[in-house]
Amino acid sequence: MMEASHLSSLHILTVLFYQRLYKEKLLSQEELTLVFPDLRELLKIHGSLSGKMKDLQEKGPLIEEIGDHLLSQFGVAASEALQQAITKYGLQQARALEFLQAKQPRDARFWRVIQICSMRRGG
Repeated sequence: MMEASHLSSLHILTVLFYQRLYKEKLLSQEELTLVFPDLRELLKIHGSLSGKMKDLQEKGPLIEEIGDHLLSQFGVAASEALQQAITKYGLQQARALEFLQAKQPRDARFWRVIQICSMRRGG
């Protein structure tokens, strides 16, 4: 299931990267927010979507009810929350990349941790 894979990627970002950088104080809270904008909100939204899709899958053929589920998931209020979280994440990516590129030559310890985290996730 594609949504489960995406949710897994968000968990990897959280556990291997965000939490490690936070615990080791390699980035300030402001810097973490820049690099991982709305990560908690994205986890919540995609976790809910994935959970509902799993429930539908257990009831029977997913194809019969997926349309109604997607309409309810992306109704006006839910759609706005999802759109805001994705927009904020997307808009911050360029700033986050610039920040990380500027940090690279200055902070060898930070980059060692990033490399270790990347190896752990298989990248």
